[in-house]
Amino acid sequence: MKRGYLSRWYVVTIMCASFGFGCVEDPVELQQPDPPDEVSRYWLVDATGSSPTLQVGDVSTVSVVLVDSDLGAGSVGAEVTFRVQEGTAEGQMTARRTRTDDTGRAEVGLRAGGRPGTLTVVVSHPLAEPLHLTFQVNPAPTGALEIDITHGASSVTELTDVDVRLHRADDLSCAGFRPYAAPASQGEILRRERFDAPGTVARFDSLPVDEELVAAAVARGEHGQIAASGCIDDVRVTSGVLTNRDIVLAMLPMTVDGVYATTSHWDFSAAVEESGAVGEQILRVLNLFHEPGRALYEEIVSLVKYLVGGVVGGSLDFFLEQTGLDREFQSLIDRAIQNNGAMCRIREAGRDLRDVVARLTVHSETSITGPQSGYSLRGRDNWLGITLYWRGLCDDGYLDACRSDASAGSPARRKRACAAIPMVADPSGEIAGLGLLSSTWSGRLTGYDRLEVQQHGIPLRYGRLITLLLNETILPALTGGEARSLAEAFGYWLRCDGLARSVTGADGRVCALGRCLYREDIAQTCDSAVQGLFGTADLLLEQLAWETGVSVGGHATAIETDSDGRVDRLEMGRWSGRVDVAAGEGRAEAAEVTGRWSGQRVGEP
Repeated sequence: MKRGYLSRWYVVTIMCASFGFGCVEDPVELQQPDPPDEVSRYWLVDATGSSPTLQVGDVSTVSVVLVDSDLGAGSVGAEVTFRVQEGTAEGQMTARRTRTDDTGRAEVGLRAGGRPGTLTVVVSHPLAEPLHLTFQVNPAPTGALEIDITHGASSVTELTDVDVRLHRADDLSCAGFRPYAAPASQGEILRRERFDAPGTVARFDSLPVDEELVAAAVARGEHGQIAASGCIDDVRVTSGVLTNRDIVLAMLPMTVDGVYATTSHWDFSAAVEESGAVGEQILRVLNLFHEPGRALYEEIVSLVKYLVGGVVGGSLDFFLEQTGLDREFQSLIDRAIQNNGAMCRIREAGRDLRDVVARLTVHSETSITGPQSGYSLRGRDNWLGITLYWRGLCDDGYLDACRSDASAGSPARRKRACAAIPMVADPSGEIAGLGLLSSTWSGRLTGYDRLEVQQHGIPLRYGRLITLLLNETILPALTGGEARSLAEAFGYWLRCDGLARSVTGADGRVCALGRCLYREDIAQTCDSAVQGLFGTADLLLEQLAWETGVSVGGHATAIETDSDGRVDRLEMGRWSGRVDVAAGEGRAEAAEVTGRWSGQRVGEP
């Protein structure tokens, strides 16, 4: 029976008894009213406490009891809704809905916002009047923090763009800090400051008191990459006190593992000029090209001393001076070369030769793995090709000097496509018969970005390279394919009988001091000089096989550009070492060799 009907029955009974009405015998039929409003069945009772307060950012518990008026007790398992009333202070419920427990109690959390004020929570149930609970949000006590940002390796490299971030310890720890990761992926950033460079102080005011914080910082290197980081745990501030902490930025180690397309520019100038007896022969050839008249004159005079020295009684120098042959030989040879188009071209090509054979460009594939024990890296360099450059292959007026009697200009290399002489490795890995040009080395990455490469050997047959250049490229180009050696080329170009005829004149001799030098003597001497000088040079160049004598080491700067910790380029590389040339009797002579190199990452090792 409903509560309203029961009450009315009590009223009617009392009235009949009091006034003696014959209610039982002749009851009065009363009209039954509509059922009462069901909303009034439940009551929401505040169980949080009177005048609750909380601080900005704090979490408090909102507690209510849902009472069933029919039962006179709490309603079990009923759903109750909580919300922050609009127009009051900021806040957020930890749950919008919850169910009552076995005593009728329902509880959820309330997190105060960032501003103080009065906050109202509205609690509701479909069959109860809403309950409004008021909370006072007070300002939280705060403190200030200063963090001194220093660079622990300022002598190694400069840093820029320092990014300092504060996190709650619940969101980030130094053990889980990943410098290369995006800031948003590291958890909520409580505060953030940025500076141009280390050596500054980051200040953070109005920080929550007694809350554990984590301060993390990163800085960038000269290529815009994240290069250094620092982190400190257990950062806490005290109300009204300035807290000081330090972050020392440490350079992040880079990974150099990878495969690099490498280009090296080698300089064997000193090796050619300082390699003992063999180098002297090479220089004789190079000097001949530079001043062909003078060099050939000296060769002829040297042989005349032996072949016809008796004719002039050992006073050759005086004899040449008296006859004018000391000037005539060289000028006649120079005029013969100048008037001979082919000889002029070989002179100009020869002036380039010293530079061409002394410098070469090497294309290689360099694989680096490690670190091994003791932080050592392991590298392997496989030569894929060699490129030499001779400007004589370019049809751009290079030989105009031969026609205009003017200088052809500087003999420096012109690195253009038309000047290139490429030598590419065959399927077996050999390059133009120079052997398998591969080397292994050990190294280390030091001082953040310096790759150190230890001394290692390269099996380069350098004499074979010079011979190839002369015999397969330069000499055939200048003789229409008629000559493939120095001796053949100069025998083809220089006619010794014509030179002898020019020196001796119509009577076929030159006389002084009662002695004569005959045309046949000069021609024979000239032929012997050509064959001796260039034949010997051909032989020595062919035998010059520095297969294990090249030893180099060096360094390069490792560059990382995309903040992933992996080296992308190797730049400003330098090679330095020596070439050991056998000098006979168990002795060896060393000459310097240098080089520049760089590499671009193209894959994984």
